[in-house]
Amino acid sequence: MEMILLKKMYEIIGWQEKEADGIFAPGGSIANLYGILVARYKQYPEIKRQGMTVLPCIVLLVSEQGHYSVKKAAAILGIGTDNVIE
Repeated sequence: MEMILLKKMYEIIGWQEKEADGIFAPGGSIANLYGILVARYKQYPEIKRQGMTVLPCIVLLVSEQGHYSVKKAAAILGIGTDNVIE
């Protein structure tokens, strides 16, 4: 079902299936967690094999109006809530 809906969304936007990807998240907290996780993997792909010890200190910048879940995601992902800068 998810893949069918995503394909339809790609078509509406005008993207080709080979250049698009997506996921449905059950809410804002999980969506933000996924987003931060994907960004971290893109910037530091070696973390998948070597773990957090290979990373420099990561800082997340969020506006004062940002979703409270960014700090929760930072805690879950080992980034640390002190490294979330508002």
